[in-house]
Amino acid sequence: MLYGGRLDISWRDSTHCWAFWSYDIDIEDLVNSEGVLARAMDEAMNIQPRDMYWSVLGMMNNPWFRVAVRKEGDIIRFEHPAQPALLPGGWMERVKNAGGDLLGPNWGEQAQDEKPRQVVVQEIKMTNDEIKREIEFDELRKHDNASEPWFVVKDEVYDGTAFLQEHPGGATSIIAAAGLDATEEFVAIREYLMGTFLKSVAQH
Repeated sequence: MLYGGRLDISWRDSTHCWAFWSYDIDIEDLVNSEGVLARAMDEAMNIQPRDMYWSVLGMMNNPWFRVAVRKEGDIIRFEHPAQPALLPGGWMERVKNAGGDLLGPNWGEQAQDEKPRQVVVQEIKMTNDEIKREIEFDELRKHDNASEPWFVVKDEVYDGTAFLQEHPGGATSIIAAAGLDATEEFVAIREYLMGTFLKSVAQH
């Protein structure tokens, strides 16, 4: 028993990052809540951070886990932060599209009496229309090195050589993606930076 819930670690000696637990809660409490949250704590009392932060050596996915509780008439719907495999949806995308601050109070969820926010986000064009060259996979694989690292983002090939010295994440983060498709990592970092930018704009 742990804080009113049940933690099941009896089936093996070490649970590592996976531990099954259960907790009973009244339906009325769910109806009156805006989310269900879980955070981990180890034996040294280290606690997960509330918000995501970019870590060069990490997966940028170690904050509290929050499932939003959405009321739709007499129906309660549980909404995860994101959908798997980069599919659209999830409360993080909904909050971002509404102009909310994911790092702010209540994860940017709009209060019931709050007026809708007006947000205009313009996508930055990263490609050059004058370049029409197609790069085969064999050529890409020849640049999976530290001297001239190429990587792929959204089916476009980029040369990261010029950024090895000045990249805020260091050269290692570029070299590690050399010769690979880095779309998922790039999108995750961009979403985090966009959230930080919207927070700064809201404060000023």
